[in-house]
Amino acid sequence: METAFLFLRCQVHQKGDQLIVAVPADALWRAGRSSAMGLRWEEPARVPAQVAIECAAGAPARFDHAEYARQKPYPHAAEFRFRGAATYGRVPTREGWALCVQGAVRSIDGLPHADAFLVIVPEPGGARFGEGGPVNGPYLPWP
Repeated sequence: METAFLFLRCQVHQKGDQLIVAVPADALWRAGRSSAMGLRWEEPARVPAQVAIECAAGAPARFDHAEYARQKPYPHAAEFRFRGAATYGRVPTREGWALCVQGAVRSIDGLPHADAFLVIVPEPGGARFGEGGPVNGPYLPWP
């Protein structure tokens, strides 16, 4: 099943046939399922510490050519590990840049199957997403 993941704040790097996307440990995910009215989004839930996603055979591929800035790794992070032919790159949103990862998902360990996933990070001070402050978008962790 072709599935899309949108990460609004993350660090990303490729290691062999894996694409590793780290998000702050307090990140939340929402699953989107197809319906007659478009995507029906479920309630947000805490991201597990590790999510393993097995995609069709192949290697990850980037669809953008932008340089991602580097930043220190998150002190407490959750990781999404995509193995196989996932396509990824930076995409614009109303809040700034985000990372989009998509692929033919064979299995997901840690999340239910869905057509799309949105991964958000609560704003500092209890503000909800979108209520101020820019979204950082994708970064590379320090080497």
